[in-house]
Amino acid sequence: MNSMKKIGLLSLALILMGQGCFGGSSSGADGALWRSEDGGNDWVQLAALPQATGVTSIAGTNVTSIEVDPSDDSVYYMGTQSNGLFYSLDHGGTWMRPEDTEIRNGEILNVEVHPDDVCTVYVLTTRSIWKSEDCMRTFVETFQEGQSDESLRAFVLDWFNPNILWVGNTAGDVIRSQDAGASWTTMYRVEDEVTSITVSNADSRIILVGSEDKGSFRSTNGGLNWTEQEDDLKKDYKNSDEVWGFAQNRDGSMLYMNTTYGIFRSTNAGQVWEPVSQLPDSNEVRLYSIAVDMSDGDIVYAATRGTLYRSTSGGDSWATEELPSSRAPLALLVHPRSPELVLMGFAKVKD
Repeated sequence: MNSMKKIGLLSLALILMGQGCFGGSSSGADGALWRSEDGGNDWVQLAALPQATGVTSIAGTNVTSIEVDPSDDSVYYMGTQSNGLFYSLDHGGTWMRPEDTEIRNGEILNVEVHPDDVCTVYVLTTRSIWKSEDCMRTFVETFQEGQSDESLRAFVLDWFNPNILWVGNTAGDVIRSQDAGASWTTMYRVEDEVTSITVSNADSRIILVGSEDKGSFRSTNGGLNWTEQEDDLKKDYKNSDEVWGFAQNRDGSMLYMNTTYGIFRSTNAGQVWEPVSQLPDSNEVRLYSIAVDMSDGDIVYAATRGTLYRSTSGGDSWATEELPSSRAPLALLVHPRSPELVLMGFAKVKD
């Protein structure tokens, strides 16, 4: 992170600390963000929120998303189920909140940081995409869901051209902006709820979309044309058409897909999928999140309630570790530049 951004955020933090912006909760204190520095063996909870009256705990907070600043390893972003956005300048040691009321409340589904301009931050809520270009001092709404009975579900920024943004909603619309959110075009409709969108690290023209009941969809030309996941996959693997997320390594040579059936992997950016060695039957045990070591695509993590699975063989075999929380591990991230550092956010949800 550049020095101006850090100074600006620190100044904002001092203002917020004086306002006593969040009371926190210590009841059921196994939520918030947890960090492991040894690949998931041992965990430390990160839940300190400094205020004018002292340091309070946000250990009861339900976490939905995690992001690490692309240029400063010490800066974390944490989206929550009902308490808005938090950020940290010290590896999660202490947390702060933006001043903008639209970001301080409600559910935050995702945070994306511009790779070349880290003062530009996008925040996805269930109804809108909010954009800050001044290190989170202020936010403007750059997209709003126009259908009152639908909500937003997925959002991603194109790593190759950060002016290209993708968002998906519960109506099945896959929507693109080519001008950093100034205007938007619906590129496709999957006729089902969109659950996830990813841009291939192998080729940014390859876009993958996951849906709740109709499998995955793939475009190889930036969203102009789309193909649906092959029928054989759906036929041979029950519930593989219920897709909950994707994860990939830095060069996109290993791509994983999380489904209700289990995990699939692809070595050609989603053109062909094969199942990895089975974890416990996902029809009985919900697989909430997956993550990949950015520098080694064979190292993949998967999390169920109470258990972390780790593979060093691309999913051919798995080791397990007990998780420190009884809540659902909705957010899982391997630090992009420190692969032994794993971040996990927990939330109360109904299985």
